[in-house]
Amino acid sequence: MTTYYRFTVMGNSDFPLDMLRYDACWPCAPESIEGMAYRRHEHRAEIRTVELKSLREPTAGRWASFMWKVTQVKKEKY
Repeated sequence: MTTYYRFTVMGNSDFPLDMLRYDACWPCAPESIEGMAYRRHEHRAEIRTVELKSLREPTAGRWASFMWKVTQVKKEKY
């Protein structure tokens, strides 16, 4: 049985693509990939959420250094 961590990150700046490598994670669904795109509306950035899955617990402090917040961390077994 394998344990996965499913978590959400929220932010309104450029998505830190290197965090996918750093936390060995990947998007859970096509909608999550869309959330990685940078969008600006009337001089303000839109807050986006991205749902990710990883084999290890996310490093919330490192996400925060890119101004993205880790929320809803869930441990799942398959």
